[in-house]
Amino acid sequence: MFKEIHFTNEWHNGDIHMSRGIIKNIIQRYPNAGYYYHHKHGKRLLQDMPGFYTEDCVNYPDIATIVDDKLYINTWVGQFLPNGKQLCSWGCNCNSNKELLNHVLKFLNKDAILANELDLIPTIDFTKFDVSNIDNFLKNNTNKKILICNGETLSGPYRDWETDRKSTRLNSSHRL
Repeated sequence: MFKEIHFTNEWHNGDIHMSRGIIKNIIQRYPNAGYYYHHKHGKRLLQDMPGFYTEDCVNYPDIATIVDDKLYINTWVGQFLPNGKQLCSWGCNCNSNKELLNHVLKFLNKDAILANELDLIPTIDFTKFDVSNIDNFLKNNTNKKILICNGETLSGPYRDWETDRKSTRLNSSHRL
């Protein structure tokens, strides 16, 4: 039906990562299309998605737009609907992705998504990335570990959850 499907997201790495479940669902529905993801964070971010091409960011204001035989899908969950209501006001999570995908599918006159939003959890094929440094570290450091990603939140829809305070409490309770 569509020759090309273009996903767009002008926000940050986490927003793009969280859209992987939506992308995989759309690819299952349209397996013969060419796929592009327009964002500003480089080709490596999605290098594990076969047949995927990454281009500079081109943002379309609507959730889904059809131009000729090309479908454009804006994957940012913080966008606003045509009626001015914010699509997903509770942040970047699987519930938001389910709501966004349902809007896209409704636009395409398709059935609603699976009942379980957990099917939209993003996954990464780490065999497509060089993770040898991580593998070596884990091999040489066999003690228990807790990964804490405490970088600054860059995305608007996310509610900051006081990372430093919670990290300190985790460190204390697990003797890190």
